[in-house]
Amino acid sequence: MATHAPRRSALLTFLGAALALAALVAGFDTQTARASTPGVPVVSVAKAASIDPYARYEPQTACTVVVRKGTRAFVDQLKARYGGKIIGITRPCNQGGQSEHKESRAVDWAIDARNAQQRQQFYRFFNEITATVNGHTDARARMQGIMYVIWNDRIWAAWNGFEPRPYLHASCTSVEKCSPTLRHVDHVHISLSWDGANGLTGWYR
Repeated sequence: MATHAPRRSALLTFLGAALALAALVAGFDTQTARASTPGVPVVSVAKAASIDPYARYEPQTACTVVVRKGTRAFVDQLKARYGGKIIGITRPCNQGGQSEHKESRAVDWAIDARNAQQRQQFYRFFNEITATVNGHTDARARMQGIMYVIWNDRIWAAWNGFEPRPYLHASCTSVEKCSPTLRHVDHVHISLSWDGANGLTGWYR
């Protein structure tokens, strides 16, 4: 049986100290992770003049094969900071149903919940994007325009304050009859708002 990702409070409680120590040893400021995409500067969460509101739900309505600059910057930072493989950004217009992939606003990250090392990669990512900075909850997730995250039968949505909710793909009648891919057990799905995908949120100003 796949191991479910712990609740957000558990992530902060059990991993916070370890992450802080790892960041100190590595000399890395978790508030100033930087993307490498030219022309899209990244600012420190702690030094940001303002904090973005939580992203609202913006479903896919059009289609493009061009990777947007904010999406590219997000992907570059994700790979550089946490490792792992990106297995999907864009998607053909005639493939599947409604998806932010078709607007270059979604990222599939190959992190398998059945692999202990990869679970730690996800927990590190999630703990950092939902950290409270200068009183701002979920600071980096808001500044990067993260709309929602799906992984291991759970969805964390901005409009729910990134608290976990059960997730079941629309084409599945039950978890037991759903494939690991549709359950997002073998990868993480991250959707961005339009501002996040276009590099217009506070993370890029």
